[in-house]
Amino acid sequence: MNKLINTKGSIIDDPISYLINIFGNQSTITKYSENGVPYDSVGELRQRQYETHFGVGDNKGKPVKNCTLSAITNAFAFYRNSGYSKIPEDQIELYKIVKSAVKIFMYSPIGGIIIYYNGLIINSVWNKLGYKNIKSKTSVFNTTASLLKATKKSKPYILSIMNGKYHNHTVCVCGSVTYKVNEEYYSFLKIRDNWSDEFRYISQSEHMICTLTDLGSF
Repeated sequence: MNKLINTKGSIIDDPISYLINIFGNQSTITKYSENGVPYDSVGELRQRQYETHFGVGDNKGKPVKNCTLSAITNAFAFYRNSGYSKIPEDQIELYKIVKSAVKIFMYSPIGGIIIYYNGLIINSVWNKLGYKNIKSKTSVFNTTASLLKATKKSKPYILSIMNGKYHNHTVCVCGSVTYKVNEEYYSFLKIRDNWSDEFRYISQSEHMICTLTDLGSF
């Protein structure tokens, strides 16, 4: 992974710095639009805070491949904060429910999970929480336009990425932001990437091979 920040092909934590690096510091950059869910409406823990090789709730051991479990747990927190009272307040307890749901889908902390099971895992979590009628939806073939459009629903979704800087990684998408650069428009997905405490971003120039999984309807 490129260790530089806010350059093409790297991690993005400041879209304006990224755009200056791409288009030059003489460019006129203004925020055009933003949508999605508030920062504190989704879970805040990083994947290492959920589990290490020492077990769930430990953050001192070696990392495990639990990005999908962490992204799903953080997304479910949004539903809890939106009135789904059966969802535990404690994020670790919620993570334990998510982990219990992946056992039948061949999850392991060493190998992770097959991304095509994401929707089935989420449905299982809803069932375990006592919400039998909520069903997730998975889209396998996605374009930049479809990923941005999905953020307009004002709820998080799960994105499993198979190439680029987030190769073989799953994130929680929380919204999108668009800037006007001179006379052009440039958009970013706003994500919880499970590695940082803050929002990070994926630019529209990333040609991702990915699956999108919606947690379900209100």
